[in-house]
Amino acid sequence: MEYVKGKKITSVSPLKKTENDYLPLVDELIEAYLKQIVSDGFVHADPHPGNIHLLENEKIALMDLGMVAQFSKQMKEHLLRLLLGLSKNDGEEIADILLNMSDLTEQATEREFRREISIMVQESSNSTAKDMQ
Repeated sequence: MEYVKGKKITSVSPLKKTENDYLPLVDELIEAYLKQIVSDGFVHADPHPGNIHLLENEKIALMDLGMVAQFSKQMKEHLLRLLLGLSKNDGEEIADILLNMSDLTEQATEREFRREISIMVQESSNSTAKDMQ
C-alpha cells in the first residue's frame, strides 16, 4: 500500500474542466483498459469514478485493486471480437459472440436474446455515453 495524492475524477471543478483539455487523459484511460483486457488479460474490475483519481501532475491513477479479473487467452479473444462488434454497432455479431462466450441453459431463448441485443445496440448507437446507464 502506498499513499497517492490526488482526488476523485468526479471532484474536478467545472472551472478546471474548462481550463484544461482532459481528452488526452480520457484516451489514456481507455488505452489502459484496452491493454488490460486485450493484451494483459488482467483487469482492474471496479472502475467506478471513485476509483479513478486525478493526480497533481495531471496523470490518472486507478485505486482500490481489491477487485481484479483475469482472462484466459480464449476470453481475451472473445472480448476483442466483442469490442470490434460494438464499434460497428453490429447487433447480430455481438449476439453471436456473447452466445459463444456463454453456457446456454434450457431456459434460454436464443431468438429472444438476439432480439434484445439488437434492440440494445440500436438504441445505444444513437446515444451518448452520458445518456447510457
